[in-house]
Amino acid sequence: MKKYSLIYADPAWSYRDKCNSGERGANHKYDLMSLTELKRLPVWDLADDNCLLAMWWVPPMPIEALQVMEAWGFRLHNMCGFTWAKTYPKQTDKHAIGMGHMTRANTENMLFAVKGKMLPRIELFARENVEGWHAWGNECDSNVILQSASAHEAFISEKFHLMLQGNKHAEIDTPKTTGVESITPVTA
Repeated sequence: MKKYSLIYADPAWSYRDKCNSGERGANHKYDLMSLTELKRLPVWDLADDNCLLAMWWVPPMPIEALQVMEAWGFRLHNMCGFTWAKTYPKQTDKHAIGMGHMTRANTENMLFAVKGKMLPRIELFARENVEGWHAWGNECDSNVILQSASAHEAFISEKFHLMLQGNKHAEIDTPKTTGVESITPVTA
């Protein structure tokens, strides 16, 4: 079975309150899974030895979200990695009013969890260095060299120009800068 280093999940949570009046609840929109069904889903078979789980969870069910995460073999890194403020499907400029009984909440949160080791992380346009992260930016001590692709583009352009002139085996110097794909960590 193929293994994945990133698993993105939006489980079909089964709410305690079914919101049957006006057929507003999730159970009226798609098939739901019980907490037991979610926990038994063999996500552990999909996860590589080092894997990041990005999983949406609903505000009334934080404990259940943690139970699913643990059942799948992950440990919590951040409970609120992202927050999704829902909008109306046909009026995306207006926030939807949630079905909550206390606050009419309209958000879902994404937790980040890890199996094995944290994968290498980099912040681009960083303002400061953070422990455990590589950084590139003009306001921090960059520990990664990231150079413009312009030198690579010039190399390709020159090679193409020579080929158009009939010199198919043109020898030109490869530039020292090969573009974005040549990210090289700086070692002290």
